[in-house]
Amino acid sequence: MGSHAFIKCGPLTLGQWAAPTHELAFQYFPLRNVRRGTRPAKPVAPWQTIADIESFLEIHVSAEGFRRRLDLLGFTLTICCDMLEAALYDELQFARALELYSPPPDLEPDEIIRRIISGAATLSARAPETPKWLPLPDMLAEAAEMSDAAQRVATDALTNCDEEVLLRLAAEGLHDEIILDLSGVYQSGLVSEEEIENFEQKGEHLYLILTEGSSDRNILRTGLDRCHPELSDLFYFADEKLSIPHTGASRLTELVKAFVSLKILNRTIVLFDNDAEGAAEHAISLEVSTRSGNISPIILPELPIFDQITCLGPNGSHITSVNRRAAPIEMYLDRCVIDKAANEVEWSTYLHKAKRWQGNPIAKKELQAYFFRNIDNPSYDISALLQIFETIFEAASEIGGNVALENYTLEPVED
Repeated sequence: MGSHAFIKCGPLTLGQWAAPTHELAFQYFPLRNVRRGTRPAKPVAPWQTIADIESFLEIHVSAEGFRRRLDLLGFTLTICCDMLEAALYDELQFARALELYSPPPDLEPDEIIRRIISGAATLSARAPETPKWLPLPDMLAEAAEMSDAAQRVATDALTNCDEEVLLRLAAEGLHDEIILDLSGVYQSGLVSEEEIENFEQKGEHLYLILTEGSSDRNILRTGLDRCHPELSDLFYFADEKLSIPHTGASRLTELVKAFVSLKILNRTIVLFDNDAEGAAEHAISLEVSTRSGNISPIILPELPIFDQITCLGPNGSHITSVNRRAAPIEMYLDRCVIDKAANEVEWSTYLHKAKRWQGNPIAKKELQAYFFRNIDNPSYDISALLQIFETIFEAASEIGGNVALENYTLEPVED
């Protein structure tokens, strides 16, 4: 094992890093999931004499969490396939021009990619028969079940791809926990006890989220830790690192204009409420941000559960949809546990620029308080919150993809 770190899934080794470059693998894992202790030692060779037990240090993530983290880093399956396609075109042109293989490769890039993806889906099933030493490019190409010539082209193209591309392709077929095994660097003294305690603080914090109010931020941070603990370290909020006040939807639009004008490079998600003012300001921010690939204004998602809400106004009580009118973040909390007022909205202001009324849930404060008291209770309904996070993750993946493609120039392919 030496002073190396390994990414493993069952018997498969997906990658390895020699110290001190092992920290490059941290971005793929939630650093709060550290496990350490002792275990029976395994000799590297049959003749090796070692102690009966050894110290280990590992970071675990589910296969789904591993895929989602790579997506949020910008390496979605679609983008990885585009990068692989460019590499395959180069390899095929090179191989055919120099007549490297006889017979020549019999498949085009799109078919090779299809077979690689199909083969990747079988990696877990193949794991017991796959040699532990087999490099990931060879592993993926072999699982694709192609002719020898096509397999060699695929192996060469995969070898020239970034490690994130390889890991994302391989992750399609993995179902067991993915483990970053730091035992080698730990046993060699290259990771100190203090560093272990501070692992969580080494998180990437890639995406800045701007919200209309501090209560939005508090709910999202708490909800993210509860609903997606394997991803929450990739996000931070304005007042956690930056002194940006929360002053409503119009202020968010001004921040978008300023960020675009100043060419701020932070990967930024700007989240507007699903109400009349939020919808109006979101539309303005979208138009402004088209010049920037790293700023994404989004709005809380419209949900069918908001189509039949009791609303109170000058003309009394009536039932109507509050999507894009009166659905701030409190409406996405569990509203089944408070009296019927939790499901009622009161119209407060008529917005002339939006030509519609805006309102708020009557039990806004009560919903917030119940959320913070009970979010860890398994019976608490987080279904609407999950919809918010899916909207955020989709925006983050798009931003990450823009950044990844900027750093990976796809050369035009000549016929």
